[in-house]
Amino acid sequence: MTKMTLVVRKIQDQNRIYFVWTAYPEPRAPRMPEKAYPHLAEVIGGWFHQDFDLEGETVAEIIAAFNKVSTAQQREAVIDEIHEFLQADDARVETDFIRIFNPDIEPTGFAPSTRAFLEEIARQVARGAA
Repeated sequence: MTKMTLVVRKIQDQNRIYFVWTAYPEPRAPRMPEKAYPHLAEVIGGWFHQDFDLEGETVAEIIAAFNKVSTAQQREAVIDEIHEFLQADDARVETDFIRIFNPDIEPTGFAPSTRAFLEEIARQVARGAA
């Protein structure tokens, strides 16, 4: 059964009052990053936020800070999730990145495309795993 939202409007016209009832299906909740890509969501939300410059100016600097405090298992999970996420075509990577992660930053401020941004994160995280 679909959940519905009911909107009631009262319209008054001279001596008459009308009530207009409109039902709208509730939108489905988007897939949450915690469920879809929990480790990548942590990196995007926790390290590439509006105050990212506290950790560094470049992907390499920011991920170097992440690598210092993360475990090898966390780093491996981030790399795996990036590779899984990048299985889609470029257009889908761009739109899904925004839809799923709702980032505070613009990936193209760090790289030519969202794909290149994520590939660079994976490269830098791999350096910490080595």
